[in-house]
Amino acid sequence: MPDLKLELTEPIDENHEKLLLNYDTDIAFNRDAINNTHIMSYKLHTEPICLVVSEKHWLTNTTLKDLKVLQDEKFIISGLHRNTYFPSLLRSLFQKNGFEPKTVIESDFGGMIINLVAQGLGISILPLSYKFSNAIGVRFIELDETISLFMNWRKNDPNRITERVVKLAKEMTNPT
Repeated sequence: MPDLKLELTEPIDENHEKLLLNYDTDIAFNRDAINNTHIMSYKLHTEPICLVVSEKHWLTNTTLKDLKVLQDEKFIISGLHRNTYFPSLLRSLFQKNGFEPKTVIESDFGGMIINLVAQGLGISILPLSYKFSNAIGVRFIELDETISLFMNWRKNDPNRITERVVKLAKEMTNPT
């Protein structure tokens, strides 16, 4: 696709729905589908979320029996005050386990979070796909929760490149 131009951005508080409707972006990848009659959504995949700890941390797959044991840990996580999907999932997870996390650092940038965890500044919860960044000094412990990744784009968009990218993504995630 020689006409394809990629500009990867990671908006924090910007509304992906607004970015699409204002033609500021053609495709948005979100952790949830955008519910708007002018936007199409397609689930690319679902993955577990994981506890991310430094290699020196006491917690392992075998010692983690109940998340309640984490109530005194220092967390490096997305701001739980946000209304986006991932912080909502985290709030629900903590509520189910009966404690409020001791958040010492807030960040929405997974790469930064992994580096801070590797330095022993706290623990975190991230989607499993961050494991493939081959970060040094951290371990991923899968939790019994999953999260999905959606591709969203404008319905009836005349942009042929967007149409081709969507078609290719569907073919790659659902080969016939």
